[in-house]
Amino acid sequence: MDSFLVLEKHMLDTLGKSTSREQNLELYGTTNVDSLKKDQLSKLDTMQARLQFVTNNTWFQFNGDGSAILHYGDMASINTSWEFGDDGKLLLDVIEKSNFANNLNINIIALTDSTLRIQQVKNEVSNYISFTKQRK
Repeated sequence: MDSFLVLEKHMLDTLGKSTSREQNLELYGTTNVDSLKKDQLSKLDTMQARLQFVTNNTWFQFNGDGSAILHYGDMASINTSWEFGDDGKLLLDVIEKSNFANNLNINIIALTDSTLRIQQVKNEVSNYISFTKQRK
């Protein structure tokens, strides 16, 4: 996602630099490209802040009895069960029971005694998430 934001900000920086006022009006609905850039940059900053909040407030708790609690940002925690499938993929019961995770696949990239790195794939969009063991 960070690379997406960098690319979008770069694209905003070049917005209107190679077009005339008339072309800007036709393409963007305004001749005031600076205001358009400022508005779009504000939206990207809001998106980045929201993503950072969700990142900082997402946690998974896997218990030895096969139960788990998943917490994403400011959503309510989800109680579920977990196991490893025959193919080594992490299976979460919540995926089977709700629209929350329709078409969601979770692949374990790395698992050690202190870290879990997963790849979430939903509708062909891939996210990598790293978790560290909470110290008690």
